[in-house]
Amino acid sequence: MVAALLVSQHDSMIALADAILAGADAGDATRLAGLRLQLAREVQRHTEAEAQFLGAAVAEGHVAADAVSALHKRVRHWRGALAHCNATWPGARVAADPAGFVADFAPLAAMLREGARAEEAELLAPVVRRRAAAA
Repeated sequence: MVAALLVSQHDSMIALADAILAGADAGDATRLAGLRLQLAREVQRHTEAEAQFLGAAVAEGHVAADAVSALHKRVRHWRGALAHCNATWPGARVAADPAGFVADFAPLAAMLREGARAEEAELLAPVVRRRAAAA
């Protein structure tokens, strides 16, 4: 049930991104810093688990390697954009300009939501179906 864990992690990361947006608007710098750190850690754990799951699925012939490669490229791009946002928006700057931070972070949150749901539909669900059919 690794696929279910990956979906649960998607839900958690999306909830964290939503909480970060709400926290920036609320002006709670300490809570916001904790949420941002938690998201970064959750993304790291998730991408490691996802790479293992999809690598095995490729080896089993349940998903095309080029589809997984394309996903990894999108994830690397998104993680780079997140790192850039975090570096560009230290806590003091977020506190001074929460609307500016929200303007920069909101597209990342949307990309996370859209990318996670697309991954679930296009990769995770088909792998689960193919593994069940092969069993």
